[in-house]
Amino acid sequence: MRCLRVKVCGVPEPVFACSVTTENYDWKNENEEKCLEIGILEGKSVVSSVEGEDCTYPECALIVVAGGEDISSRSVRSETVYINTISVRFSGLEWEIVNVSDVDMSDTEYFLFPCYVDISEDKQHYLRLVKTYISHYARNARYDRAMCVSIWFEIAANIDRMFRSMYETKPFFASEFYVKKVNSIIARDFSKGLNITDIAAELGVTPNYLSSVYRKGAGITITQATNLVRMQHARELAYEGRLTTQEIAEKVGLHDEGYLRKLFKRTWGVSINECRRIDHEITLYHQKPWQE
Repeated sequence: MRCLRVKVCGVPEPVFACSVTTENYDWKNENEEKCLEIGILEGKSVVSSVEGEDCTYPECALIVVAGGEDISSRSVRSETVYINTISVRFSGLEWEIVNVSDVDMSDTEYFLFPCYVDISEDKQHYLRLVKTYISHYARNARYDRAMCVSIWFEIAANIDRMFRSMYETKPFFASEFYVKKVNSIIARDFSKGLNITDIAAELGVTPNYLSSVYRKGAGITITQATNLVRMQHARELAYEGRLTTQEIAEKVGLHDEGYLRKLFKRTWGVSINECRRIDHEITLYHQKPWQE
């Protein structure tokens, strides 16, 4: 396993952000030397060559690319590929590709990013962050540019923490066990009107204990985690445009259109209609050679 060892200087300047659905995926990285790109790629049979080394991506992969890095990707078959990607530029950027075995995981002077990693279990979490960044980038007001900077550091810190935890030797913690279990149940049953009592019963613990241990491990409550998954699906359904707002509310397990609208704006910072418009127009903002 290889990773990027990155040292950044200064505040990141947003360069581009896009959300694309495409076929015949063929991408050659042409970033500037001081740019760093973070992308989520969903699709089957996507292969890549990174610095001359071939690899096959998981069906849901988080990819980090440094400017000047020699990387090209393509789909083996003509299948749909979903791409959400953001890029920032730094006044100073030092990076190198190293083997994980050669990295000191306790060194906090650098960000440690995987060249690519399977994020199937944490897909909704990273998609929420990246799509929120894209929404602010598209609006491009002073406030939104500042939000992009803030969200970028949140994304980078999440990736760094996730990657380090994969290779650090540490004891078993109950909170980590229950966070994974609860997240799996939420992903499976978010549309069924989940509540903490039902989840606790399935896991064989009391609701109070589960609430406490989950919040300790995840940093948010089970209700907040459930609503984040619901809002991700609500955004996708809104983009498709086939359902009314009330129908979307029912699909994601809320049933109350007014509450959906309130929760949607709290999560994404825009109304459902404005978010749909942004998501449909977002490809106007990308500057990469996607080929169809």
